[in-house]
Amino acid sequence: MRLRTIPTVKRGSEDESGSLTFATDPVACLKVGKLIYKAATDQDEFQNFVADPIAALEDAGIDPSQLAQLQINVVRDDASTVHIVIPVVNENKGTLDIYLQELGFVTIMGCR
Repeated sequence: MRLRTIPTVKRGSEDESGSLTFATDPVACLKVGKLIYKAATDQDEFQNFVADPIAALEDAGIDPSQLAQLQINVVRDDASTVHIVIPVVNENKGTLDIYLQELGFVTIMGCR
């Protein structure tokens, strides 16, 4: 398992930033991947995911405490539209070059 840290903004105050650190579990990643795949390929699944993404992620095995401080907005790319999400910068990330590579990787993979 690999530990990942994701910067977040806590609900209620845009000035208070925090981060979530969690162990990446291959089984959980597969379950979330299946959830995203279903939402991408089935309109009913997409509508269910949009209606309550937190419940859908909990059903996929994500610990509710990891989702409690999040507001999740779901959007979908199509053949002519790609969404690029600008994250909250994690100022405590450590080596900036590695962090920038991770940001670039996630962006490039999101465009495929």
